[in-house]
Amino acid sequence: MSPLRSFPQRGMAGRPQRTLRAQREWVVSSFLKRFRADVSGATAIEYALIAGIISIAIIGGATTIGQRLFDIFTAVSDGFPET
Repeated sequence: MSPLRSFPQRGMAGRPQRTLRAQREWVVSSFLKRFRADVSGATAIEYALIAGIISIAIIGGATTIGQRLFDIFTAVSDGFPET
């Protein structure tokens, strides 16, 4: 249901009916209040940062292990006679 439809069509207790501009301002201000109170976006950013740090650590470790394996296999292949 649209927030604009939540306003009554008639004036309440003798008050004048809200104008379209007042309705839009109310919608924007309520959205901003909900946005400030919402912390799920911050949690998602934290998880993304953690995943990024872990992936950097994995790439660094794989590169180091890969170089060591290359050196080992090179030493082993150098030990065999050439055919």
